[in-house]
Amino acid sequence: MEIKTKCRIPHDLGQPYAEPWAQTNAYILHDTAIWRDLNLKFVLSCWRDYKLIVEKYFKPRDAEEVLQYFYKESETVVRNALEDWDADGDGMIENSGTADQTYDMWTMTGTR
Repeated sequence: MEIKTKCRIPHDLGQPYAEPWAQTNAYILHDTAIWRDLNLKFVLSCWRDYKLIVEKYFKPRDAEEVLQYFYKESETVVRNALEDWDADGDGMIENSGTADQTYDMWTMTGTR
């Protein structure tokens, strides 16, 4: 199983018994690159961090740079998610009937 897939958010930043800065994604029960919700939680985290930290404590010019960075990365994540997981083009990500989200053992199909 590939540990880290390009344009996918890792499940974790590694484990202390390995080399966490060199090898992310120590979780190996499932391939986290196919998890539908993990990548989009990143988008929500970017917005939360911007509103609660960056906007409040950074200088306006620096805050704008951070927001642009968050936007660029978030746009990539959303585009890839829609390309890979929106089967019918309605803007909603469909689950595959496998444990393809962070509820490790739950299976879901479609948007339900």
